Amino acid sequence: MALHVLPFWRPLSGSVVLGVYLCHAQVTQAAGFPGLQALAPGLGPYVNDAGYGDAFKVYGSLDGYVDTYDSGGRSGTRVGGGGAWTNKVGVFARQSLGDDLAVQAVVEQGFNFDDDALSEDGHWKRDVSRLRLAAVAVRSRRWGKLELGKTFAMNAPSFVDPFLAVAKLSPYSSLSRPVNAPGAYALDLRPKHSLAYTTPKWHGFSLGSMLTFGLDDAAADGKMLRGGGVRLDYWSPTLAVLAGYNRYLSNPYDTATQTDRQTRNDYYSLLGLYDFGSFSVSLAWQRQAVDAAAVPDLNVVTGGLMVPVGKHLARAVVVKRQVPGRDNDAWGVMVGYDHFLNPHTAVYVRAGMVVNQGDAGQTYAAIPLAARDDTPQDLAVGVYYNF
Repeated sequence: MALHVLPFWRPLSGSVVLGVYLCHAQVTQAAGFPGLQALAPGLGPYVNDAGYGDAFKVYGSLDGYVDTYDSGGRSGTRVGGGGAWTNKVGVFARQSLGDDLAVQAVVEQGFNFDDDALSEDGHWKRDVSRLRLAAVAVRSRRWGKLELGKTFAMNAPSFVDPFLAVAKLSPYSSLSRPVNAPGAYALDLRPKHSLAYTTPKWHGFSLGSMLTFGLDDAAADGKMLRGGGVRLDYWSPTLAVLAGYNRYLSNPYDTATQTDRQTRNDYYSLLGLYDFGSFSVSLAWQRQAVDAAAVPDLNVVTGGLMVPVGKHLARAVVVKRQVPGRDNDAWGVMVGYDHFLNPHTAVYVRAGMVVNQGDAGQTYAAIPLAARDDTPQDLAVGVYYNF
């Protein structure tokens, strides 16, 4: 029986079009990849809407789940939110300046409604609410796009993981975190105080670049330039290749001989996706090198699979985390299924685990570990609605 995509996963204009920010810095249109197309409603208009006419939209996501976990030494059941999509609300506006020129703006706020976040010890800004996106942009078919604000970086995009690198239920999100050492810096998917430019497409190719400024003294010790990066993207109807390099300074930290030290972090990424029609696969390599003595490099290899069948979407991911040293590596795997009740609503199931070597100590889905070689496992059932 042939696999197929339901008509509601296709735009009204006809052929399947993927309007995604490749590495979240530009709008690129490419036929194919129906698995990603099924998830498009949750990405928001700043990612999906490539038009040039006037527009104003309020959008967001509502997501809740129940999970049961076990790590060998600890187990339990929880109620949480953001298992498939971060709970969020946003406002998008665009003013047309001509047939191929427009200025647009977006503000998007994320929310965490877990029990811990809403407890007496919870803090609104730290635990419940967080600014995800705040940018203005000028877009032109001829000249490309210029963005200013808190916008998508030039590092590996969220679809490096078939589950879109959600913070809660993704082994990729857990295993791609920096090593736990002074000077290691977690590069935000959406760095604030940034200026980004993306060229128009040329034969499927485009080039994105970003500079992030150190306007926050607490984060950058007053340095004018915090970091930046570039990424080269290629998209065809069946093949996508994204290669990026970024360099950012860590948050200031103190050593025995120096205060407010900042360390250079270099990030390398290479991602390939191929659409076979009935399913698509992805393979990615990422490396983080920290310019500090005794801080090991981090390598992450991720393989993914998406299989859309009618109103159903099956996904799987395998992640390998490699850190030089003795027994520091970890593996992660997760499988998932989404059943779409309509284009914006789905129920989902996720089952995953992380296998640690003796000294790895990596968790998954915020599962507490009793020992560094524990194997955290999780089964979750949830529902989401994207509006």
